[in-house]
Amino acid sequence: MVRIKHLIQLARPNNWSKNLIIFSPIFFAGKISDAVLLKQSFFAFISFSFLTSSVYILNDYMDLEHDRTHPSKKNRPLASGKVPIAQAGALAIVLLILGLGLIFSLFSADTFYVSLSYVVIMVAYCLVFRQRALVDIGIIAIGFVLRLFVGSSVTGIPNSMWIIIMTFLLALFITLAKRRDDLTNPV
Repeated sequence: MVRIKHLIQLARPNNWSKNLIIFSPIFFAGKISDAVLLKQSFFAFISFSFLTSSVYILNDYMDLEHDRTHPSKKNRPLASGKVPIAQAGALAIVLLILGLGLIFSLFSADTFYVSLSYVVIMVAYCLVFRQRALVDIGIIAIGFVLRLFVGSSVTGIPNSMWIIIMTFLLALFITLAKRRDDLTNPV
């Protein structure tokens, strides 16, 4: 029997911190204390986190053979066999439907389409583009910008060109730094 603990680990809630970018529009607009905007951003954060978890599960599935032989990644729930592939797939589908369903029912069509775009782009990344140098880091950076657009869409606060560019560049920088670290410290 699969333990709930392993399903939660598979969903990678520790990576949900990346979705805090959704709060950027209200932060930079000086409206972080606006209860209505904060609530909208919070529900967008939770909904979008379900979406990102579904993508993380797909990514773990795509990396399964590599992760099984990796010194630390072999302990991940899917690679270690603690969560069977079928149950991981079911969890990914449930999280995807839950995330998109919440976004569809709580927010505008714009928010839904931005979120759906994120899912489509990240699935394409997992299936095709993650092995293509430079394209892969560009797609990851676009994922962060889409999070920013979700925050803007749910609050009605427009993003400045400055914040869009800086988010993209910061995401590129962090992704390149992580890739460099992976190459110099393969364990």
